[in-house]
Parts: sequence; structure tokens; C-alpha cells
Amino acid sequence: MPDSGCVQVTKGVKVGYLRQEPIGMSGRTVLEEAVSANEEYVKLRQRIPQMEAEIAETPEGAMRDRLLNRYGEAVEGFERCGGYMVEADAKEVLSGLGFASGDHDRRVEEFSGGWLMRLALAKLLIADPQVMLLDEATNHLDLESIAWLEEYLRDWRGALIIVSHDRAFIQSMANYVAEIASGRVNVYTGSYQCYLQASALASTQAQADRARQLKEIAHMQDFVDRFGAKNTKATAAQDRIARIEKIEANLVAAPTSQRRINFKFPPPVRTGERVATLESVTRRYGDNVVLREIDLNIYRGDKVALVGKNGAGKSTLLRLLSGLNAPDHGVMRLGHNVTVGYFAQNQMDHLDPVKSALAELTTAAPMLTEGNLRSLLGAFLFTGSDVDKRVSVLSGGERSRLALAKMLAQPAPFLCLDEPTNHLDMTSIDVLAEALVDFSGTIAFISHDRHLVGLVANKIIEVGDGTINVFEGDYDYYLSKRSTLKDTSAKVGKGAGGRGTGGSASGESSVPSRSSAALTKERKRADAQARTEAYRQSKEAKRRLKQVETSINRIQLRITELEEIFSSNEFHGLKEGLAELTTEYAGQKYDLARLEEEWIVLAEQIESAL
Repeated sequence: MPDSGCVQVTKGVKVGYLRQEPIGMSGRTVLEEAVSANEEYVKLRQRIPQMEAEIAETPEGAMRDRLLNRYGEAVEGFERCGGYMVEADAKEVLSGLGFASGDHDRRVEEFSGGWLMRLALAKLLIADPQVMLLDEATNHLDLESIAWLEEYLRDWRGALIIVSHDRAFIQSMANYVAEIASGRVNVYTGSYQCYLQASALASTQAQADRARQLKEIAHMQDFVDRFGAKNTKATAAQDRIARIEKIEANLVAAPTSQRRINFKFPPPVRTGERVATLESVTRRYGDNVVLREIDLNIYRGDKVALVGKNGAGKSTLLRLLSGLNAPDHGVMRLGHNVTVGYFAQNQMDHLDPVKSALAELTTAAPMLTEGNLRSLLGAFLFTGSDVDKRVSVLSGGERSRLALAKMLAQPAPFLCLDEPTNHLDMTSIDVLAEALVDFSGTIAFISHDRHLVGLVANKIIEVGDGTINVFEGDYDYYLSKRSTLKDTSAKVGKGAGGRGTGGSASGESSVPSRSSAALTKERKRADAQARTEAYRQSKEAKRRLKQVETSINRIQLRITELEEIFSSNEFHGLKEGLAELTTEYAGQKYDLARLEEEWIVLAEQIESAL
């Protein structure tokens, strides 16, 4: 409940809320738990057979007629709440969120917290409230489940409020953005990209307004200091004091900005060209063969994103590459000078709760000076006294940032990261992305954050059906090729090996055995040509968009300066330069309108290429 004020919800409106934390569930199968969200259906499904038994045992007469009437009303209610389609609809939702058909009859106690969060989301969708509140709904979803959820919610007719660090999800869903800063909520109309543009312009305007107010206060305070003691000026001084107090009461708040610290991460040991190799690797859990006869090479400088449905084997493949798990069949080898840094989803649970953030980081990099350690913590948004906080009092996001800082303080040349963005906010994700982009070693990572994948990955490995497809390109390239693959009936029976293998490098077709060096050159040349042709226009548009944004900000600042001149007392006394200022102002306004139109066209062009 609020400390003051009130929250009003229209009578009869049902509000559904998805929490971040797993919700305890037990005593039912997955399907039973899912359909339990439709309370009216569950109640009537139990009641109708009881009523039928009562009617069968009741002789003809008034009592039986009353029972028949109530039975008819119950059947109508059963049909209104979905009736015979409820279980079918529930199975469709469960499937969209990654549950296999064989999971429907399993007990909920058999599932991990992440899968219970998916089940909680499924229950919320099945309950179909008029207003849906989703707190980090995509945290435990794979990329395919996120895409399904986006499509489902776009067709949904209710009102949706989301909290999310997934920029692609927000961009896809939101037509309003509520920015919370300095104890205030500012609502912007339009998509997330529109919000970024409008917020930047609003921040620039707020800075100019605040500067103008402070300048006016200083000017009047100077008058008070000089003439406040003179009897002849006392009234004027008091008048200015009153005006100062009025301006201070309405002083524009300083725009908030997240302080960013640049830190040069120490380079890892240089490894051989081939970092990790899998040869005919098979990995199974009991009778379940997760990966079958996989061939794969990871090379120095590769930044590989592993994608695929949850349960497809991404984490299994990552653990094989890291050496944490051994294959049941086949060979896994690490290259010359290769050591592995592995970041698990529960990595923050391995921090010492008694130590401070600074002390915990010191254990990972004892050779660094305290100044370097503080700079590293600053790069991961620990500033001031934050570095002295005990791990036990840190939030989930802070502990996750600290665990990442520990890994990057003295990074191994081969980093294997399993969902490193869980519990991170957008600013923290940007810090991590910059660190990974600048990292000179090799990375294999799993992430459901499309923003991070798009920024970091230069190779995509799609895992599924016991095999892999390797795409020698970034995430945009993978998405463009993936649609082609869906139309191809032939499936690759064996994982492609990338550079230096005889398998399919892009998942498009088998390649006859030839010189590995020749194959690599040809493939790289073909891939580069395809990417250049497909994305040349969008990349040019992105470069031009940055130029336009810079020009808009510059023109906005100049317009603000001119408006300050026009509103000043000195302006009305100007005799020279008046025409030039007026002409310049009109020109700046015209240029601003022209650039804003260009920005809209460029933004639409870039969005259509995604």
C-alpha cells in the first residue's frame, strides 16, 4: 500500500501480477496447475458431475426441475469460461513457453525455480485478467519463448504494464514508457526508441531551464548582497528575496545520469589459434541424448552465442567447452595456453557474505592495487561507500555485478558465461557488453538478452534436436539465414565445425571435403558479401542516425541559448545584431524540424531491417 495517496482500480477489473521470485507450487501436475488459474472452470468442472448425480437420484417433480435449472445455468457458465477448450488452450500456452507435451503430466515439484516461473507466467496468461503486471517476465525464457510471448501479448486485448531490462522486449511491446527518476514518474508516448530520443531532448531542455533559473537567482542575490543594507533599496531587496524563494521552490530538478567509469580490463594470456575442439562428442543424461556426434572448433577471438530452446542442450554444450563436464563419447580438447573462466547462473551464490565488495574482489585479483580495484568496482557501478558494503546486504543485481567483476579482474583467455545478464539492469548490461566487446580473448556465452547478443556475438551456434548449426556471422546475420533454413527440408545430421572442419559452417548445406583453409576463405568471403549486401543500407542508416542525433542536440542547445537572449532584459536594448539573431533563430528552428523528420525516416528504415 502507498504511504500516502490512493490507488484506484475500477470495480470489476481483474488485475494479474507476475512476481520476479518463484512461487511455491505442489500437489498437482503441470497441466492441473496451469488450468487452476481459471477458477470458475475448476469450480464448475467439479460441480457439474455432482449436479448430474443429484438429478439422476431425484424423482420427477419441483425439486428436480429446480436442479435442472441450476444445472443449465452451470453448463452455460462452464461454456462462458472456456469450457471444453480450457485444457487445449492451456496446453498451447505451456508449449509456447517451452514445456514439452511430456511435461504436462509431471508433478510441479520436479521442476526448477526457473521452470516454475514459466508456469506462473502461463497461469497468468490463462487467467486472462483485464490488467497484467509483469515484473521481469523474460528472465527465465529462451529467445524462442520470448518471441512467442511477444506475439501472444500483441494479440491480447488487455492493458499491460511491464518492468524489464530486455530492451528488445520493451521496444516490441510498449506504446508508452514511464521513466522513474528523482522520485518522479515521467510518461512518454511512443516506443522505447521514441522515449530515448524524447528523454534526451527533455534532459537537454531541463539542463538549460535549470541553468537559466540559477543564473537569475545569482543575479538577484547579487543585488540583495549589494543593496540589502541600504534603506533606499530595502523594499527592492525584499522583493528580490521573495522572487528567489519562489524560483527555488520551483527549481527544475537536475537531470539524473548514471555515472560511468572507464576501466581498461587486463588482457588475458594469448592462446593458440584453436581454443577448444569437440570431435564426435556425445553427451546424454540417462536415456536422453542431449548432444549427438558433435564436431566443433572454437578459435581465438571468437565471441560465440549459443542459442536454442530451453532444454535443447545449450548449458550442456557450454559445460563441455569449459571442461566442467566430460563427453560420454568423443574427444574434447583445450588449446595451447587455454584456461577457462566459467560464470554460472548461480555464480553470485559463491560470494563470501561476510566480506565487503572490495575485499571479495581483492581475493580474485590480489596483484591489483586498491586504486585499480576501486576503478574496476566503479566500472560495475559500485561507487563511494558501496565498495565497503558486505556481500550479505547487496541486492541480487549488485551481487551479480560483483561476481562478473571478479571474473574480469584477472580474466582467463576463454570465458564461458551462462546467462550473465540475469538480475542486471540496463546500465549494468551496457557495462558488461562494453567489457565483452573490448575483451581480446575468446567468449562462449548463453543469454536471452537480444541486445547483448547483438552487440557481442560474431558467431552464433544454434543448439537443438541433439545437433548444432554454426552461423559465421552476427545475430542479424543468423536471423536472416534462419528464415531460409526453415524453408529447407533437408536437415544437417551432424553439427558444423566452423573454421577448419568439414561440416556445414552456416547450417545451409553440406560442403564437400576440401582444404580447410580454402573453405574458410571462401565461406568468409561469401558470408561477408551476403552481410554487406543485406545490411549495408541499415548500417549506413545507423551511422547517419548518430550524426542526426548529434546535430539535433547541438541545435537544441543553440535554440535554448537564443531563447535566453530573447527573454533577457538586455535583448530589448540591442540595436546591432538583432536581425542576425532573429534570422539565425528561424534557421535553427527550420533545421531542427528537417532533422527530426529525417530521424523518423531513418529509425523506421533501421527497424524494418531488423
